[in-house]
Amino acid sequence: MCAVRVKHHEFTKRGRGNSKYPWDQWSDGAIWLAQQEKDFSVSPKSFEARLRAKATSIDMNVRVNKRGVAVFFQFYKERCDG
Repeated sequence: MCAVRVKHHEFTKRGRGNSKYPWDQWSDGAIWLAQQEKDFSVSPKSFEARLRAKATSIDMNVRVNKRGVAVFFQFYKERCDG
């Protein structure tokens, strides 16, 4: 069996393309505070891993500080001032 080419398909907003996190907003360079159970449902350590993975996927860096169930983070681009 071979795949068939189609002219159009209306993709739904489910799956990898529809994240439960507002990455476009969170990666704006501001410092953000997210709290477990309010802003994310995984452990703070797992949320940090997601932040770092997202930073890599969008060619940015991220600073992260965990304080109990709170996670402070900031996405940023490396500057080349030289």
